[in-house]
Amino acid sequence: MSDDDEPQVRGSADSAGRPSRPWHHRVPPSPPAAPLTPPEGTTFQRASAAAALWAAPLVILFAVAVVAAPDPGEVFAYVIVLLAASTLLAALLTWWVTRRRRRPFWQLALIALPMYFVALVFVDNTLAAGRTGP
Repeated sequence: MSDDDEPQVRGSADSAGRPSRPWHHRVPPSPPAAPLTPPEGTTFQRASAAAALWAAPLVILFAVAVVAAPDPGEVFAYVIVLLAASTLLAALLTWWVTRRRRRPFWQLALIALPMYFVALVFVDNTLAAGRTGP
């Protein structure tokens, strides 16, 4: 640069030589990105909730059966064991099928429906086989 050349006043510039933006066009720096973690699979708690969703209407239906039974105490115990065991078995089956991928709850509930009724029939037949008396 010689004395004859006019000084070039560019103000502040970034490293590429571009003029900086006016203050109202400046974008704040973005926060650092969170580390990517793979989505979790279905938890047993969510599978239990999906299975319990189908047990809830049966509680109401079986309450009528308990009230109308000749021996309500025995029927009540049978119904409680039946519902608890079938819900637990259905939750276990649902979790086993869906454990690799996290699904929306409505899909999980639809998957749990056939599992619940298969578990209900299985547990009912198992309890009935071990039952003695007329």
